[in-house]
Amino acid sequence: MESSVRKSFIEKILDSRTRYRILKYLLKKGGANINKIAEELNITYPLVKRYLEEMVSIGIIEEIRLGRTRYFTPVWTDPRLKILKEIIESEEKPHYEDLEELNE
Repeated sequence: MESSVRKSFIEKILDSRTRYRILKYLLKKGGANINKIAEELNITYPLVKRYLEEMVSIGIIEEIRLGRTRYFTPVWTDPRLKILKEIIESEEKPHYEDLEELNE
């Protein structure tokens, strides 16, 4: 049962380019506030807020309040996050087989 929940969650993240970009940003930076993410990724504040709150409710992102600032950071111990991190990192690595096919 948990496997199907994970699959649905992972598919949801990967099906949305915006969710994917936000998560990728947080994985690279280690954390940020909503304004910083919205500004650097050129995504509206309300959309960043909504997607971050979804990720917090699922448990892969943690919200830390620093006064009035809401800071979001990955929950590195979550196994679902580890799967997503591996997928994102594999997307960034050069695929030499694909390059060889292009050179033929």
